[in-house]
Amino acid sequence: ARIRYCLITGCESTTIILGGVSTICTTHNCEKVSVHVAAHCYKMENCIDTSAYLYCHIPPIITGDTRGIKLAPYNVLHSHMASVLHGSQMTLDSNFVDVWAYPICCTAGQNDTLSRDAFQEEQNTTYHFVHPSKFFPVVVPETGPRGVAPQLVLPEVYDRAMKERQEEIRQVMNQLKGISNETAQRKAQERIQSCFKDWLHST
Repeated sequence: ARIRYCLITGCESTTIILGGVSTICTTHNCEKVSVHVAAHCYKMENCIDTSAYLYCHIPPIITGDTRGIKLAPYNVLHSHMASVLHGSQMTLDSNFVDVWAYPICCTAGQNDTLSRDAFQEEQNTTYHFVHPSKFFPVVVPETGPRGVAPQLVLPEVYDRAMKERQEEIRQVMNQLKGISNETAQRKAQERIQSCFKDWLHST
């Protein structure tokens, strides 16, 4: 179904994953929310400590009493995402790969109405960018056979960081395959599980 407008309001400490919104998606009066959306236009108003992972055609608009915002490129992986976006007349076009990084700020106490150079914000109290080393895709669970998810459209610095992590994972997997001793395999699995539990606890 085609979604033209979306309003997210009054949410706290939650993650919201959307496909395509053909006109405008607005996040209003939210706190500690993570929004993942591909929209023609995205607006954030009166939000605190909120993250937005965006693909958009025009610069996002940040207004009102909004601060502590994290911005990053759209990162949702789902095998049917292409058809979902098509239903909202949206496609991930590389011509708009970094539009999300040039927000128009009309917030309380904000002197600059337009951001400076992308990825080079200077002590900006309204927003900052998610560092490429901390950028990860969101994989949406699916039932039944899983198709091939479309490629994410990412700025070069994020795309490079993703490929580096994928290569690191491949190297680790190859190292694990090369362990023939059962005792060593068990110790390696226990270590990985321990690190994973520590990561879950910290995040």
